[in-house]
Amino acid sequence: MIYSTLGNSQSFLRCSKRILIWLLWNRKNHQSLHKSKFMIKKRPSNIKSEKVLESKNRSRVLFIIILSLIVYMVIIAKLYQVSVTNHDYYVKKYKEQSRKKITIFSPKGYIYDRKYHKLAENIGFNMAFGINTKFVKNKNDLSERISAITGDDKGKYLKELKKKNGFVWVADDLTEKERLQVLNILNEDESSAASFKVTPNRIYPQGKTAGQILGYIDIDGKGLSGIEKEYENHLSGKDGWEYIFKDGKQKKSFGTETNRREPVPGNSVVLTIDDNYQAIVEDELAKAVVEWKGQKGVAIVMEPGSGEILAMASFPDFDPNKPGDYDPFARKNKAITDFYEPGSTFKSLSAAILFEEGLLNENDMFMCSNNGYKIGRFTIKDSHKNEVELMSFKDVLANSSNIGTLQALSRLDKNTYYKYLRDFGFGNKTELGLTGEVKGQLTKVKSWSQTTMPTMSFGQGISVTPLQLVTAYCAIANGGNLVKPMIVKGIIDQENRIIEKFEPQTVRKVISAEAASRVRELLRYVVVNGTGSNADIPGLKIGGKTGTSQKVTDGKYSKNSYDASFIGMVPYDDPKLVCYVMIDSPKGNIYGGTVCAPAFKNIVQRIYDDNRSKSYSDNAKGIKMLEVPNLTGIKTGEAEKILKQKGILFKIENEEETIAFQSKAPFSLIKEKELLVLSGTAKKSVTSQKLELTPSAVNLSAREAVKLLHSLDIETVIIGKGSVYKQSDIIKDQISGTDRCSLYCKLPELEKPQILAEKK
Repeated sequence: MIYSTLGNSQSFLRCSKRILIWLLWNRKNHQSLHKSKFMIKKRPSNIKSEKVLESKNRSRVLFIIILSLIVYMVIIAKLYQVSVTNHDYYVKKYKEQSRKKITIFSPKGYIYDRKYHKLAENIGFNMAFGINTKFVKNKNDLSERISAITGDDKGKYLKELKKKNGFVWVADDLTEKERLQVLNILNEDESSAASFKVTPNRIYPQGKTAGQILGYIDIDGKGLSGIEKEYENHLSGKDGWEYIFKDGKQKKSFGTETNRREPVPGNSVVLTIDDNYQAIVEDELAKAVVEWKGQKGVAIVMEPGSGEILAMASFPDFDPNKPGDYDPFARKNKAITDFYEPGSTFKSLSAAILFEEGLLNENDMFMCSNNGYKIGRFTIKDSHKNEVELMSFKDVLANSSNIGTLQALSRLDKNTYYKYLRDFGFGNKTELGLTGEVKGQLTKVKSWSQTTMPTMSFGQGISVTPLQLVTAYCAIANGGNLVKPMIVKGIIDQENRIIEKFEPQTVRKVISAEAASRVRELLRYVVVNGTGSNADIPGLKIGGKTGTSQKVTDGKYSKNSYDASFIGMVPYDDPKLVCYVMIDSPKGNIYGGTVCAPAFKNIVQRIYDDNRSKSYSDNAKGIKMLEVPNLTGIKTGEAEKILKQKGILFKIENEEETIAFQSKAPFSLIKEKELLVLSGTAKKSVTSQKLELTPSAVNLSAREAVKLLHSLDIETVIIGKGSVYKQSDIIKDQISGTDRCSLYCKLPELEKPQILAEKK
């Protein structure tokens, strides 16, 4: 702006100077003509007119001189204003015109499973292409041209182009090369209406696995569902920026460090789920739903003591890498967004309440007539014919009798029953922290009819989410405590430092440990002698309950449409897992013992095999493996004898009369020369500490480094690509308790061409 003003003023001065010179030259020539000897002598009559003309010329010259001086004064005043008075303003304008601020995008944080296996990560950036469809004359033709470049189905692009008559994003995963090709194939009208933008290349390396838990993002990288949405503020970093400067010849140069702000990467989220368990659950659930031609299915695996969800799936599912290819129903996490009547799986909870109130004994007898049980004008019947109508409560539960259960619950008043149901968590959200969770339906006592409590005893007249039911069963499994379900273990930064850690939470004590134990005995009886026999696995001591419930259609119970389910725990006497399977509207059979119990069995069997697969692998290498006994609660001296007999090396810390802690879980396998640590006092979470030995992985390829560290039971976190150039100390992680090491990798630098090097 300053230089432009100066240039204009100088041009004006030059022009004025030329005019003055011309006028003076013209006047001189005019005078010389009068003095020429060849001129005819002027007559007296012309002398006067010449003097008048000469006077006019002098006036004109004087006028021009004065006018030029005025112009010069104006220019000088303007220059003073620009250079002195408004100096800062014009400097600012110059900087705005000569520099451009570019954004340096920050990468989102990763999402890990409990073993630090990646479930969501970033690989560079893509280009998004959008266009105002008002300027597209032939949408089908444009979609064909884009398809020819990307190789994707043209229908994908045609669908976006037809969404609305206005601006739409047509493709969000173009490479830079594809962007240039798309730009070249656009006609003049389309080019004027087209737009491109940089988008983060967020990928989910395990495809559909945990897709409904992870959620998905929009074109700007913002989470729209699941973990991606709920933890958007943690996962998203802060973008950086840098200024590019242009001189008068439009040559670019980059700013100094003071003109640049580095991007801050987002933090990473560590989930409670196990990716292997999740894959197993999704696979078996899909098989069962397809086999029985169900409308949908849900399966959950939870750790009853901590409330940590190890796997949670629903079918149909979706791939978060391509969310647009699936309908909203598939993207929905139906374990928390849908509710249904639980049916006979609810009978175990009714029994637990009666045990806690001291109103029921396992051997109490009940008449379960095949003619039904009358309540007012209604007759309630069992779903099957009873071979023996008079049976103990054990057999009532084993044979899943509605009549026997409602008779038992009639001993309890309705207000107390309602209070226990609320304490078990029904009618409230579990507060898992994922989008779309509903609270189910538990009608208040004042609205109950004559049949509400009797039918509710066997799971009709109340609606629950699958997660609510699993959480309630965890209270039976862990000794009576309602625990808050967990899906996130913690949040870590890029250096793997813990930002936030989530601890298990006990919401309340619902029933006593004794009542819970008695219910677990009944669940084992159901599997061994009743409707749950298809779920039994020799050696694993399964306990569980079948469920079949009528679906409500148009306000009435359907006679053709049912939900089948099975929920169980393993081992029943000291449960480590609670697993649930539900299939909506199965065809060919409606009973949970036939439809869902086999799927439950397959899930538990495969999880059990998965836990031992690494140990079997070590056995194949000639490493002897020993099974760890359960030593907690027994006397220290007796524990020492048991371990010596088994040949297990051990160390006892904080020696007390009894053992309160052991470093390896009971019934897991330990290497022959591995040390088992026992303690007389219960240990809390181990704080982060450096290990004494840190095997070097520097200069190894990422594959070789992972192989080395995994052979030493050390989990790895890979940052970058290529060979390892730096590694962190090995720490025992506060969240997962595993030994973990971060490996920093980079590709070898290519030799730069000489011209580029000189330019840099």
